[in-house]
Amino acid sequence: MKRLLVPFAFVVVCLLSVSLLPGFRALADDGDGSRAKDAPTTVARLDLPNQNSEIPVTTIFTPREDGLYRISGYLVGLNNGNPGGSIVGRFSWADDSGAQSTNPRSVEGIGSFFGYPRSGFGLGIFVSSTFVIRAKANTPITFETFGFDGAGNPITSLGDAEFSAFLTIERL
Repeated sequence: MKRLLVPFAFVVVCLLSVSLLPGFRALADDGDGSRAKDAPTTVARLDLPNQNSEIPVTTIFTPREDGLYRISGYLVGLNNGNPGGSIVGRFSWADDSGAQSTNPRSVEGIGSFFGYPRSGFGLGIFVSSTFVIRAKANTPITFETFGFDGAGNPITSLGDAEFSAFLTIERL
């Protein structure tokens, strides 16, 4: 059986070539077991427990510089107050092409956030999502919720429905 030996100099040249690519940054610890300087950093956290009405457009964070941000969210129903209906959230921001937002009606699709599209709102029913956006400096990242009835029509009141939402934004 033949063994293929890769010369050490070749490996060093390959590693140096990759590390010199524009925009390349190695992510590793700082040698003492701590996180690298480029590790994700939490820039905003919003806890909204015990909500019983739609959340209006709310600024969560306004970036000081352009960059990639990871948004994570968790929504849980606290009772059965909107049977068959749904509560969904929408994020809005601006990227290099202009205004962007998640679509509250396509909860199960790419670029959506969260809600109760099929199973209906209820005690203990939860949804969560994590996605990455590119946000422009000095433009807010906002969040809001909407209610829909069992047929998918917008509603103006959540009735007796109660829910909690927990959101985190990290700079990548």
